[in-house]
Amino acid sequence: MKNLRELRKNDRVVRFLDDPIYRTKLNLYAATVMNLLYSIIKLVSGILYRSDWLAAFGLYFLVLTGLRLSLASYFRKKALGTDLAAEYRRIRLTGILLMLMNLVLIVIVIRMIAHNESNEYAGALIYAMAAYAFYAVIFAVMNILRARGHESPVYYAVRVVDLTAAMTAMLSLTAALIARFGENGPFRRTMLAICGAAVCGIILWMSMSLICRSTKRLHALEKTSY
Repeated sequence: MKNLRELRKNDRVVRFLDDPIYRTKLNLYAATVMNLLYSIIKLVSGILYRSDWLAAFGLYFLVLTGLRLSLASYFRKKALGTDLAAEYRRIRLTGILLMLMNLVLIVIVIRMIAHNESNEYAGALIYAMAAYAFYAVIFAVMNILRARGHESPVYYAVRVVDLTAAMTAMLSLTAALIARFGENGPFRRTMLAICGAAVCGIILWMSMSLICRSTKRLHALEKTSY
């Protein structure tokens, strides 16, 4: 308790503890940096190990990083919850982009199943990727549950992007674990198909939810403005 009182003498610490929007901004910046590093590792690994799948996932995460940066730029320009129409337009665009990216992910999964190939990591790199994937999933689920009912639509959209990145990282990890420890046969194809369908299905549902929710709320705001 004494240490907490000492920390609360610092204005930035007080703001971090008491202001959820400020915490979201810092978390978004940190997640963007981690996502960028993750993308680079995958791209470099794809080049070094001549793995098309690693490179494809790396490019996918690179686009997700760009989407995070787009949301972060909105955080810098406007205070959350002050312009709901602008925020709903932003999350509708986010939903459309996630849906388009999901089509790319579906193609990646189908090609992996058709060619019976997966992304593989050399040495201990697979354990580092596993740690990141589990960390990302746990915190993404916790954060999106906390974001439900928040007054800012963009705040919720940030959490949806976090969960999308976490689930895609888990899909990539599953493929890598099967390639490292599993058999190269029907089991491998079946597991990739099940995991791929689950992840792509959830991302599709979330993206459609963002689009439908934002469109409905925009129509409601237009009616009340007349």
